Amino acid sequence: MAPRLFALLSVALVALALAPAGQAAVPAPGNVHPFLLTSGEPVAAGRTYARTPSFAWNKVTGARSYEFELATGPRFSDNAIIWEKTGLTAPLTTIPVTLPWMTGSPYSFYARVRAKTLAYYDRYPEDRDRVRAILERLAAEDVRLPGGDRLTERRFRQLGQVLGMSDGAERLHYIVELPFGSRAFLHDIEAFDPFSRNPLYAVIHEACYAPGLATRWSAERTYPDEWREDPTLLTGEHIYPWMLEEFGQLEPLAGAAQLLAEHEWPDLYDVERLQANEVPAAAAIYAEDMYVERAFSEETAATIRGLRPWVTNEYEHDGLRFEGGRVLGRLLDLVQGRA
Repeated sequence: MAPRLFALLSVALVALALAPAGQAAVPAPGNVHPFLLTSGEPVAAGRTYARTPSFAWNKVTGARSYEFELATGPRFSDNAIIWEKTGLTAPLTTIPVTLPWMTGSPYSFYARVRAKTLAYYDRYPEDRDRVRAILERLAAEDVRLPGGDRLTERRFRQLGQVLGMSDGAERLHYIVELPFGSRAFLHDIEAFDPFSRNPLYAVIHEACYAPGLATRWSAERTYPDEWREDPTLLTGEHIYPWMLEEFGQLEPLAGAAQLLAEHEWPDLYDVERLQANEVPAAAAIYAEDMYVERAFSEETAATIRGLRPWVTNEYEHDGLRFEGGRVLGRLLDLVQGRA
């Protein structure tokens, strides 16, 4: 059962403005509400959340920034505050922590890949049994990839990372249909691995999303019980410490990766400079992107002065590769004021 997450939380929110003496104070923002995927989604009375939601509120005219606090009680005592953020320039914020009392399935890192995995099985229903049979054989047999690495169950489940691409379901389906252990089967699985060719991708991937904190293997720490119970649920662009043992090309970087995972990162981006941006800019935000959460993209876009976002569900993460002319053309139209 999902915890009554929102009901257990209290939110303090103020809007700040630079105002001349004697001018009325900026009012507190209204309509503070939680959401999971889009800030405009309806909030039903008594709704529960299986993971930490994001929060949005009505924009306040004249406000230059907002201060947000999340606490376990209405008094907002020091020991009750879970998370706080100042300098928010957009009327929404994500909460980059998994709350300690959460039970059930913490989908903070897994909600999108879960949806894509289930959509894949809806498209190819027979593949779920095929995947289960493959995993059972991998548990019982020592199967080696062409490069010498053992193909383990958890490494096979990482094939789910392709499901965020426009042709991902089809590519995975073709592999699952191949004879188990055949040359084509093993070669194509190994070809899916982006980490051996690009080891820094694995080593610093989590860190690029971690301004002001240490990742401490976030994907591993938040691994949901549902994935432990159902091996046919695939994983996505998640990085795990076990990869440094099972991927031969990553093993030499194991020590460095552990140091980076424990490193308390400073602020990685100059927000003030982005807020003062003078260069015309546009960005595509893919509403159902499996790799980059839409709420984070919208918050970032709102931080960059003059940036015009294009939010669309017509494409997956590879929209520029899939239909580059149309996507790039739309972005250029936005930059040049034609759209």
